[in-house]
Amino acid sequence: MDNKSIVIGLVAGILVGALGIYVLDNSKISRLNNQISSLETENDLLTDAVDIKQDVIDQQRVALDAIEELQTQYDLMQGQLEDWGIDRTNSETIITKLTNNVELLNYLYALQTYRAEDALTKLHDYDSSYESLINFNSVYAGLSFVEWWSINGGPYEEWRPFVYP
Repeated sequence: MDNKSIVIGLVAGILVGALGIYVLDNSKISRLNNQISSLETENDLLTDAVDIKQDVIDQQRVALDAIEELQTQYDLMQGQLEDWGIDRTNSETIITKLTNNVELLNYLYALQTYRAEDALTKLHDYDSSYESLINFNSVYAGLSFVEWWSINGGPYEEWRPFVYP
């Protein structure tokens, strides 16, 4: 064998070896590139999942803040309702007292009117020149005030037409 064949054999062997190493390394590199690509895709998916989870957490925080605000407003409204309930009770008490006062005033006014008309009628008995504008007996029908009031009593507007037609 001559040197030339040996050198050609060596060069061919080195080329074949380099080609074999290149093919083996290329498949490993290709697998590694595929794994890198797969890991990058997985990283992107995980990043998206983290972003979505962060959005959900942010939305939950907003919802919790809204619930806390609603609870605060509810507590304030409960306090106002309690205050209004007290005010309403106080108002109803005052209205009841005023209504009783008005009824008492109507009663007293009617009693004084009854007495005045009775006095004016009796005045005619003492002074014949005085003529009463109303006929006491026809208005009160000979009833005592209590009897007349039980029949005609009530607000001023109800009994006044009987006395002053």
